Amino acid sequence: MTEADTVIVFYYKKQFKITTDVIEHLESIRDEIVIPGSNTNERQITVKGGTISGEDDTPYETVNRGNSSTKQIIINADDNYIIKEIKINNVKIDITDNKHMELDTFENMQEDKHIEVRFERVTKKITVQYIVKDTGEIIEKIEQVGNLDDKYTTSKKDFNGYEYLESSDNVKGSLSDDVIVKYYYKKINSPDIINPITGDKIALFLLTAIVSLLVLIYFARKKNLSLRS
Repeated sequence: MTEADTVIVFYYKKQFKITTDVIEHLESIRDEIVIPGSNTNERQITVKGGTISGEDDTPYETVNRGNSSTKQIIINADDNYIIKEIKINNVKIDITDNKHMELDTFENMQEDKHIEVRFERVTKKITVQYIVKDTGEIIEKIEQVGNLDDKYTTSKKDFNGYEYLESSDNVKGSLSDDVIVKYYYKKINSPDIINPITGDKIALFLLTAIVSLLVLIYFARKKNLSLRS
């Protein structure tokens, strides 16, 4: 190398990427919950249920080694959904608010960061009770879980030995909260049934008959003896 030669040196800084993603999930939906019924209108769809900053950007932010990130990551659940799980590089973090969260920036970056979030639909339970009104005895109980705001329809059932009386006012509606529907019945008095003669009763009957016969024979003989005298 001579004095005229020039050496050019390029220096690079290691950079790390921040990426985000919403994990889709399968969800059961139906036009209406029917109790009693088979709910054959149920079907499954794939949904996200919310958003996270930078989901459509690859990457959301690039940070030099040792520096801190600057772009805020905001997570929002859609209506009727909640945040189910958040992972940073496959490690779960605590959820402090299941509708909206703002993640802290990353300090002293030494690796790529990938943030995943899962959402889930808010569910509510409907319980239909068929009850004896006087005693509170539950003849039958049916429970189903539906999505928040799902429509539902219930109806009475027929039970042997019971007569339907009335129901609560919420036999139809939507699942804005957990719901308990009640149908009231009364027991029907069955006619008295003569019990069939059992073996013990037959034995007692025969014994009584034999004793009665012996008594009659005794008095008949006694009477005959008296007449002969």
